[in-house]
Amino acid sequence: MLTLTDISKAWVKDGGLLGDLHDLTATELKDICWGCWRPGHGRKQEKAHIEARAADGDNDDPLNYFILCGRCHLKQPDGLGRADQIRWLDTVPVYYVRVIDGLRDNLGDATEQIGVSIDDMTALLDDPDKRQAFLNSVDSWRSDRETMVSNLVWQLAAAVRDGIGPPRKTIQDQAKALVELEAAKADERAAEAEAKRQAIEAMDPWEYFLQQTEPTG
Repeated sequence: MLTLTDISKAWVKDGGLLGDLHDLTATELKDICWGCWRPGHGRKQEKAHIEARAADGDNDDPLNYFILCGRCHLKQPDGLGRADQIRWLDTVPVYYVRVIDGLRDNLGDATEQIGVSIDDMTALLDDPDKRQAFLNSVDSWRSDRETMVSNLVWQLAAAVRDGIGPPRKTIQDQAKALVELEAAKADERAAEAEAKRQAIEAMDPWEYFLQQTEPTG
């Protein structure tokens, strides 16, 4: 059975992806949705057929699959040919743009404390050029949506008050940075688990038994 790694490595070797996807490594491709660029954050991405088996698609060909999140998989234009589906990937709204669109219900607190109006904040979001400039100026993203929205609201209010800052990273770079952060966290958890396992192995079995059965509280 093909894995996400098999698919991402095959596409890197093939070089057939467009735009920013073309420049990613196999590891980076494996960990994001190729449509909206949403990192996995522990949620396994899905293997999405380009040509279904019923339409003579090859289930064993890694180049017959995209890697998509569940939302983009549902929206994938299955009826289109291969070249059109590859072009479709480049048209999917980036996940962080959807997050920005969700800010509008969370603007109240920042307006009072920073002293800007909701109308001014909304006007920035409604201007495509200013919104893109703001996205590129964001100094940090967060992996969970609630913290991300709160963080972005305050940065948006500051951008309205002080002006939009200089570009820092593109949205795609931010997505790649989050993938790297999640991978580092996973490595750290694995190292902690291994250290604990080694400590248990080095412990006298009777001492370990007593520790596990010792009453707490």
